[in-house]
Amino acid sequence: MSASFSAVQFLEGCPQCPHGPMLAKSFNPVRFVCTAFRRKGDCARDAQSYRELLSTQSSLVELQSVEPEKRAYCFDCDHLFVSSNSDKRHASHQVSLGITDQLLRMPSFLLRPMANSHSHSQYFFSLDTLNHLYSIIHQLGIQFVICVGTPRLHEFVQLQRSCRQQSMNSYLLDMDFRLRLFKQWFYNPNQFSRYNMINGFFFTHDDRNRFESFCNGPGQTYENCLVFCDPPFAAPMVFVLENLSKIGSYLLPGNVGNKTSQTETRPFCRTMLVLPHFFDRKLARLNPTFSLLDYKVFKL
Repeated sequence: MSASFSAVQFLEGCPQCPHGPMLAKSFNPVRFVCTAFRRKGDCARDAQSYRELLSTQSSLVELQSVEPEKRAYCFDCDHLFVSSNSDKRHASHQVSLGITDQLLRMPSFLLRPMANSHSHSQYFFSLDTLNHLYSIIHQLGIQFVICVGTPRLHEFVQLQRSCRQQSMNSYLLDMDFRLRLFKQWFYNPNQFSRYNMINGFFFTHDDRNRFESFCNGPGQTYENCLVFCDPPFAAPMVFVLENLSKIGSYLLPGNVGNKTSQTETRPFCRTMLVLPHFFDRKLARLNPTFSLLDYKVFKL
């Protein structure tokens, strides 16, 4: 997800595209743009790709009924399917065979980053970075991590829970439609919602309700949770920060995440952002409560 905006804002009653409320980019006349894609055609193509994939995926029952050696994933079509000699649809495509249960639970190690600079600018953390980040978060005494745009960190936290019986838990908010399509396999559906961090848009009511249920779960408090976000490089940070504050406020008593007015000040729960080093001054102007932690983060 990548967009380049300057002097933009949300207007009351603004129109919506498939990715939520649109931004007003110019005012004479008013021109609205998608928050997720800088080009109008990319917005429509992303929505169309989601609809097409939704109708072509192999069923969960079918995938469960075969051994991993017969499961396949097509990188050209973003299609998870059961391989057979009679199926020629992916004959000339790049396909990965032998999709194990473990790999299905960690899809960022299966899926390729959508890194087209004109639409998506997706990167995944390296394993060394994940170990380092997990160590930092663990030392802070965090028990719950809300991962915003960081699917690989979410997967790593869940891996530590299942393999090493660690108590830290996580919830993923991400816009990648591929994760939504395969959530039956890839993620516990109660720990993932499709979400646009720039306009704070949950793609369905169920997405919002699942996140609210997680925030209201046993043990979750404002003090032991961390919001961890890797925003798109050119995202308008003023909107990202506003929505990170809203995310944190879901953890407050009374669950005010979707009730507080836009003009009302919300406190930040503990939040970590992954940003280029030169964003330091800009971030300090937008929210001086953030401090620079000088780490080198490796992405794939």
